[in-house]
Amino acid sequence: ESFKKPEGQMSRARQSVSAEAYGQWNQKKAFTPPSHAKTDDQKDRLKNTLMKSFMFSNLEKHDMETIIMAMEEVKIKAGEKVITEGDDG
Repeated sequence: ESFKKPEGQMSRARQSVSAEAYGQWNQKKAFTPPSHAKTDDQKDRLKNTLMKSFMFSNLEKHDMETIIMAMEEVKIKAGEKVITEGDDG
């Protein structure tokens, strides 16, 4: 019941549908994730942290390993700006 459209919208068609288009000008390419060497301790810390997030907690083992290996550790000094609101990235 909670998923039903309001009665006033039942007879109207959807206004638009959007999806990324692929063609000669926009070729879909195979993605190869980056892989950065890590110690077992680094892998364990990353996995333990990611498992606390609903986005990562149910990943298959292979997918979790892919994500962990794609991460790159960056050392930041205390007080150093890491993210600026509104910047790309």
